[in-house]
Amino acid sequence: MAETVNRVVAGLAAMLLSRSARVGAATLGIAVLVCSGTIMAGGMTAGQGLSMDFRKESSAAGDKDVVLGTVHHVPPDLTMISVDFPLVQKILVDSSSMTIYYPEEGTAIRLPASGPFTLRFLQAFVGISDADFDLAHLGFDLSRTEVRSDSLLTWWTPPAALSSAIGGAFTVFCNDHLAEVSLNATNGELLQRTCFGEYTMHEGRTYPLSIEMTTFVGEPKTEHFKFSNPMFNIDMPDSLVSLRLPPGIEIRNIV
Repeated sequence: MAETVNRVVAGLAAMLLSRSARVGAATLGIAVLVCSGTIMAGGMTAGQGLSMDFRKESSAAGDKDVVLGTVHHVPPDLTMISVDFPLVQKILVDSSSMTIYYPEEGTAIRLPASGPFTLRFLQAFVGISDADFDLAHLGFDLSRTEVRSDSLLTWWTPPAALSSAIGGAFTVFCNDHLAEVSLNATNGELLQRTCFGEYTMHEGRTYPLSIEMTTFVGEPKTEHFKFSNPMFNIDMPDSLVSLRLPPGIEIRNIV
């Protein structure tokens, strides 16, 4: 069941991992933000992309971690992440692999992929503008709607192929902005919840500057992302979205 849930949520909200790329705590927690898929950022043309700073706070079993960095993304699947804290890293994600370089240690590793990697926090950032968070495209059927004050609540039933593991999805729109997406098990227990806030607009599309993702499959875990200085449709020179290693640095392939 857990595998099915992870696959659905990765597609539904890009919040869980369907095929994770875990290489340990030394990768800062960025590696565990990866799932399979392709990010489609609306409104961007070839050679243009998105750039923004981020702060990630994660908590699980009483432990808290903070990660600070900057992400540069060129649709559909080229992303460079520069991590400044707690461990300096350069992470290049493309259609075939993810390469992580540790400048202070002079080491680099590469994780091949059977398909494009998708950074789930980035997918959540750009995917919020999709109609109904793309639930209909994933095979969910709208079963109920309700208006409460300034909020629109919607309930969705899963496709038959998932109905043995997934009970349904639930969304909340406040003032025309998507505020929450959750996924429930067949017994009604909450599997995953994502909350959005502090919205910004660009060319008629809404983007959240705050995303909080909580997973209840196994050990509960919460990840809170705060984005700042977003820049849309900017030219992305090779220097921002390529990884050039110093001479003598060998890349260790992780299979």
